[in-house]
Amino acid sequence: MLALSISILAIDPVRWLINTWLDPSYDSDGLWVFLVFSLLLLWSLTSPRKEVLGRYQRRALMLLATTAMLRLAGQVLAIHILSALALVVDVYALGLILGLQQRQRPLSPLWMALLFACSLPLERILQRTLGYGLQQLSAETSCSLLTSLDAGISCQGTRIQLPTESLLIDLPCSGASALVLMTILLCALMAFARPSRRQGMAAVWIMLSAAWISNSLRILILALGVLYPVPNVDLMQQPWHELVGLFSLLPGFALLIFYFLLIGRTGQHQEPITALKPMLQNQSSNTAYSHSPPIFGAMAFFLLVLLIVSLTPHPVDSSEVLDTPYAPRFLAGEVGQVVPLLDKERHYFERFGGAAIKMQYAERSLLITQTQSPLRHLHAPDECLRGLGFSVNYIGSHASLLPTAVYRAQSPDGRVWRVSVSFISSSGKTTTHVGEAVWHWFQSPESWMAIQRIAPWNSPTNENQDWDQHLFAALDIHSIAIKPLHIALLSLNPKGSDT
Repeated sequence: MLALSISILAIDPVRWLINTWLDPSYDSDGLWVFLVFSLLLLWSLTSPRKEVLGRYQRRALMLLATTAMLRLAGQVLAIHILSALALVVDVYALGLILGLQQRQRPLSPLWMALLFACSLPLERILQRTLGYGLQQLSAETSCSLLTSLDAGISCQGTRIQLPTESLLIDLPCSGASALVLMTILLCALMAFARPSRRQGMAAVWIMLSAAWISNSLRILILALGVLYPVPNVDLMQQPWHELVGLFSLLPGFALLIFYFLLIGRTGQHQEPITALKPMLQNQSSNTAYSHSPPIFGAMAFFLLVLLIVSLTPHPVDSSEVLDTPYAPRFLAGEVGQVVPLLDKERHYFERFGGAAIKMQYAERSLLITQTQSPLRHLHAPDECLRGLGFSVNYIGSHASLLPTAVYRAQSPDGRVWRVSVSFISSSGKTTTHVGEAVWHWFQSPESWMAIQRIAPWNSPTNENQDWDQHLFAALDIHSIAIKPLHIALLSLNPKGSDT
């Protein structure tokens, strides 16, 4: 009955996790991480078990029971990631039950569980919640190094002013990708090393430092590539841009591998959790656990599970149901037609609040989304477009009229579109990335609006600017005291440009 209860609790989180692997809108590499995790698990389980220690079995059952509370929070608050985190604890408990640390080919159950956690869409979560802070940290480090190398270089926030050019460090350069890759490597190495608590904490600090150094090095190399160009090599274009990113990861990877070789296989067989120590002190540590959970306890847990899965979600980060945003009926000489929201979009806004409107003006289209919870409602255009089968590339950003991120999207039928998006708050803050909007929303909750424009890719730049100008005037955005925030891609801009 206990196994049945745990299985019922795991159904929704497992379904959600698998969907993040398969749904293109998540752009997650979690499936590959899960395959690595599975291979390591199989490698260990196919070796004999040396001993059976009862304390690990008891601790596992306690952990499985406590994960019900995480799932209760995830169910009530309608936050899938909380329930998915409970799966990580389940994996740790399963590793204890299977005796991974007692095998002839031992692995650390704790670090294996953390490796499994890397199969979650961590990069997307980091980019949306901590991306802006990571961007600022990388920018400050890179600017300090650059200004020490050349007196002609100055920095203002995320803008690097070179003697002849201006560079902007965009939110995709936050270092979230490097941090996730470093975390995956760390967890895999520490699963083999089975470090003590002190060694494990030191490993985490080394990993964070390595990710910070690697991303700062990447920005530094790109900036130096602009300052001291090499003939026939443009570091802002592929494949050079990607190669610089890979090269900058090497020092961080080398540092983690060196630490792994330094601590070696310490043979740690205990991974006590401080909170559980008092419960384990009065229990025999060498007696195999052979008693099944009391039937009444198992039945009570089963009833608790039924209660959890039957609770009605009450999302904590939902918005009030707002009126449909205003969109002009006539724009730049074209009559606009309202495009109905998809059923899943309509149901989403009914459930989580907010509002949106879609309009079509000849070959151009407009989407306006308004919400009091940008973490729940706002997203970059590439997320939904990839889910619809589009191939999407981020091009960069500009701020000639309003800070705007630009994407190149190719539809399944081969047509290519220019997708532009701007985010603006009720107080006039503007940005081109959801992560920055969320960062400021955490500090000062207010309403945010996303303004997304789609036009044919080959439409002239002056026509795009004229259309945007008519749109912003119709939305009365020109009357707002716009406060531009740090934006843009680490890309080349003419000196003195407004971008």
